[in-house]
Amino acid sequence: AQAAPVRRSEPAPRHLAASQQSRRASWGEDVMTGWCSLLLVLGLYLDGWNHNNLVDEGVGPFLTPWHGVLYLGFAVTAGWILTRHQRRGAWSLQAVPPGYRLALVGMGLAMVAVAGDTVWHTLYGEEQGLARLISPFHLVLFTGACLLVSSALRAAWSGPTSASVPGLRAFWPVVLSTTLVVAMTAFFFQYVSPVVAWRRPGLAGLPAGSPFAETVQVYELLGLLVHNLLFVAPVLLLLLRWQTPLGTFTVMAGSVALLLATQTGLGLVGLVGAAVLGGAAADVAVSLLRPSPQRRWAARAVAVIAPAVYWTAHFALLKVGYGVTWELGIWLGSVVWASLSGLSLALLMWPPAVPLTAWNRGRAPARRPATPTAMPARMVGR
Repeated sequence: AQAAPVRRSEPAPRHLAASQQSRRASWGEDVMTGWCSLLLVLGLYLDGWNHNNLVDEGVGPFLTPWHGVLYLGFAVTAGWILTRHQRRGAWSLQAVPPGYRLALVGMGLAMVAVAGDTVWHTLYGEEQGLARLISPFHLVLFTGACLLVSSALRAAWSGPTSASVPGLRAFWPVVLSTTLVVAMTAFFFQYVSPVVAWRRPGLAGLPAGSPFAETVQVYELLGLLVHNLLFVAPVLLLLLRWQTPLGTFTVMAGSVALLLATQTGLGLVGLVGAAVLGGAAADVAVSLLRPSPQRRWAARAVAVIAPAVYWTAHFALLKVGYGVTWELGIWLGSVVWASLSGLSLALLMWPPAVPLTAWNRGRAPARRPATPTAMPARMVGR
């Protein structure tokens, strides 16, 4: 029998090449996304340091070299994401890796924010002080930047990998991405951060009987609780998806605290040690207690233990290193309140399991499937 002629495959037309299926970003690509995002976040903190330490009263020209680092980091990150897995001359949305597509929305928001901020400055002038942080278009730009910076975290979260992680190196894209998102958020709360500890004239050294002394104490306590939220929330979030390796939260907490300390010229850099100890306490507690959907109590325990270590070390370093002493009842109460707020957040993110019958009363019984189905993860636990 005569063999059929072999047909040579022809390349797909360009308009069909755009319909290619997306593939997931590799570990190396996720790491590179994190390093590009790091440039963006460093530019943000450099610009903040410039306004706080070099520019009188926070007023200066709109376009400065410090803005340039921020915009360069944004452009590099956006360019890296836009070119992933694309064919030359045939850019396709479908080819963008899973977890990275929301970054395209962030790019759109950033362009709107930059254009809107230019118009805003033309009409109303440059913002000063707190207005720089909460200006509407600055917050839109912050949202867009967060969507870029969190790309590697979303990609890893939606991936098929197991909850068990072999080590910190394999988990580095998630650690880097999450740390940078938390650092960006913390930047916008720096005025109440205990690591920055703004010292305004008239607030430091108030006598005990001053009518403003209690107001200052409330202000400092609220700042502590806000920073505690930024410390505990990412811990509980990552534990929902992974069994995090040792060192994850030590790196995260220490890096965020160090970046915040730069805003006042590293004047309270010694307090970064408390953040490192708090992160280490979270790592050790996770390693020993092994939180999981079946061990929800363990996640709640981590949310209590880590803040207790963090803020006890914070007050100890304040006294030893900087000669600042809080009243015994106030600092002990602050530590307890931080732990209770961590527990409250854990109960919201790791709630008790809901009985399967809770939402089925009054409904017609469904036909039992031939094969048993697994119980949803959110229904499992104690």
